[in-house]
Amino acid sequence: MKSFLFIVLLAIASYLNACSNPNHPSGTLNGTVKGSAQQDSSLDVGGLELRVRAFNPSDGFRGDHYMKAITDSMGVFQAQYRVPLPGVYPVEISREGEVLAEIMAVLSEDETIELEIGFPISDSTVSVISPENDLYRTLNRLDRNYRRVTTFLQAGVLSEDSTRMEIQKWSRLYWDFYQEYPKSVAGQLAAASSVQLLRGLDDSLMVQRIQSSLESDAAMIPGGVLLLTDFYVFNEELDKAASMIRDVIRKPHHEEHKRALYQILTRLEYDRNEHNGGERLLYQMRRDLPVDPIAKAWSGDWLPEFTRLARGEEIPSFQGWADGEVVSRETLLGNPYLIEFTRFANRRYQDELDRLSVLYQLFKPTGLEIVTFAQDISPLRKETFLDEWALEWVIADSVSPDWPELIERFNLTEAPIRILVDQEGKIYRKYFAGEFESILAGIQVLTAQQDSAIDPRGEDNSNSENLDAESDSRNPSTLDKN
Repeated sequence: MKSFLFIVLLAIASYLNACSNPNHPSGTLNGTVKGSAQQDSSLDVGGLELRVRAFNPSDGFRGDHYMKAITDSMGVFQAQYRVPLPGVYPVEISREGEVLAEIMAVLSEDETIELEIGFPISDSTVSVISPENDLYRTLNRLDRNYRRVTTFLQAGVLSEDSTRMEIQKWSRLYWDFYQEYPKSVAGQLAAASSVQLLRGLDDSLMVQRIQSSLESDAAMIPGGVLLLTDFYVFNEELDKAASMIRDVIRKPHHEEHKRALYQILTRLEYDRNEHNGGERLLYQMRRDLPVDPIAKAWSGDWLPEFTRLARGEEIPSFQGWADGEVVSRETLLGNPYLIEFTRFANRRYQDELDRLSVLYQLFKPTGLEIVTFAQDISPLRKETFLDEWALEWVIADSVSPDWPELIERFNLTEAPIRILVDQEGKIYRKYFAGEFESILAGIQVLTAQQDSAIDPRGEDNSNSENLDAESDSRNPSTLDKN
């Protein structure tokens, strides 16, 4: 099962990247190129472009930016940044589109950051100077020391008791760092490291530290709740997780924190298959955050998942043509099938193709069908994919309705998206980008139900209760809606 924490962080990050808010943390980034024109007239220090990039969690492609500046002829620049939340962001230095260096910098509220860029320009010749970034470097040194220790631990040099004591010691060191600098970005990262080290080692102390941080530090509320939710989900205590989040939401919070709590709970309700509760939650989110554009976008994207695309609903109509044959909701009745919406150029989809081929070979004898609708389909691209991956399932050459309507009908907010459908044409589960590992469990349930639909006496048992064996993850890789 994928980490609930990892999945929800990616989902929330995508909405933060997509929406701007004038109340987001802002500050100043100043910089000078060392070896400036006064010292060496042969150095071309003007025209360097600096960007604070918005991390695109879908597949690491370059996305939007939160700041852009260009050095003048003397190698000097100054710009204002505005970021969704205080945190660590990639700062990219380039000339004429060629990236020369990329470093990570802490950007927070009212921070003035000095960047010193040396020649030749590379990651190692760029220095970031500010109080927050000084603390971040200290935390990095702590991280490096811990990584050296883990090398010995993984080699089995220490006994089990000694290993346990060593991990507890490092958890304490991270927690001490957090308590010394609780309001800093580095301190909050240290707190997360501390509690994660305790997981499975001392769960009671882990929960105690998270709850302590939630009570004493408002900035820790979204991250602390997410860590605790991840722990409960891992232990299959989803009801307990939902109750905990609702208790925290009821308390007064900063608007950004309240929205993050709603986002965490939305994803949890979907995994709990609580469609009515999820629908009510989204309306409640809109009432509590009426002028928040991110909350509006989130609730708009998720509402169809709890209503017309929920488990047990009939799959919306579609029709495609593959090698002259029609494939549609009606032609696929009688067998379970997996319909996927993607782009062949999508990196994640390409990475999953080998495993999808294995999965198809395993379940093809049970009657499972796979149908692929690719937005960037072309005869040449289809031929290339068939040759390279030897795909044996149905790949539609064209679809109806057209893609804009298809995107709306199936709420295709990312790619690839897959929908598992039972033999009666009812939705079993919609799988978002990054949920590939969960598909196997769903197929196993549906094929087992199909095998037991007619018992040895020839009686129809197809109304037997559905099992719920799913996982999580929403990781955007947006389909082109234009």
